[in-house]
Amino acid sequence: MEVTGDANLIYDSGEVSDALAVLAAAGIDPEHFVFHVKRLPSSTIRYAVSVTNRVTQRGATLAGGPGADWVQDLKEKINAGEIQ
Repeated sequence: MEVTGDANLIYDSGEVSDALAVLAAAGIDPEHFVFHVKRLPSSTIRYAVSVTNRVTQRGATLAGGPGADWVQDLKEKINAGEIQ
């Protein structure tokens, strides 16, 4: 898995490990994925995580930060077949 952009936001919070666990549980090779993190202008730490499968070119942009759980959203999108 490649993480680009403001990667420290999801490394420091432990969300990278959680995302890896979601991919592994779904039987998806993490090496196929690029996660691009972009901090959004805000007084609180808010960010967008663009998740793209390099093989299928399928992905989504998910919200992160207080009140947002992008890892849970990733799991739901994988389970719905939106990201493979």
